[in-house]
Amino acid sequence: MKKFSGSRAANILQFFRKKSIVTVSALASWLTVSERTVRNDIKQLQQELQKCAVIENAQGRYSLHVFDEECFRTIYTKLLNEDNLFNSPNSRMNYIFGRLMRADGPLLTDELAYEMNIGRTTIISDLKKLRAEIAVYQLSIIGKTSRGLTLQGLESNIRYYILDNNYVRLYGEYPLDHEIAE
Repeated sequence: MKKFSGSRAANILQFFRKKSIVTVSALASWLTVSERTVRNDIKQLQQELQKCAVIENAQGRYSLHVFDEECFRTIYTKLLNEDNLFNSPNSRMNYIFGRLMRADGPLLTDELAYEMNIGRTTIISDLKKLRAEIAVYQLSIIGKTSRGLTLQGLESNIRYYILDNNYVRLYGEYPLDHEIAE
């Protein structure tokens, strides 16, 4: 099934609309996030949909029951139009890099997971990918997940990485001069 929205919540509802019974592991695999992240998303959806639908859990198998179709369509449309920053590994890695780059001290993995509203497993997976990606620029993320993480490397290498990979996400509101880009 093809994802069509930037909103993970809308994609979960789309999955429910296509399949009447869904497991958390199937959703996690399809969305490329942890099962904990999916459970958190389902909790948020329950709050959002409380006036028009319910997501029931029976022995680890979830199903969506809509009792006010018009209200549901309104909420679903709103979710479709949301652009959730943390729906893709790339977006999450850009955010993590930006936070590490701007941090005054070590950042705890649990704090990042909380502020991004994703599971710790998802953060660990994204950190692994980010470490591999920034290694090409002679940058590294040092530390233990329980003690805090810091970004290490030359400032010039950090700037090269930003220009090549995530300038728009981190500094999109500032125009990039053509000479600087060159």
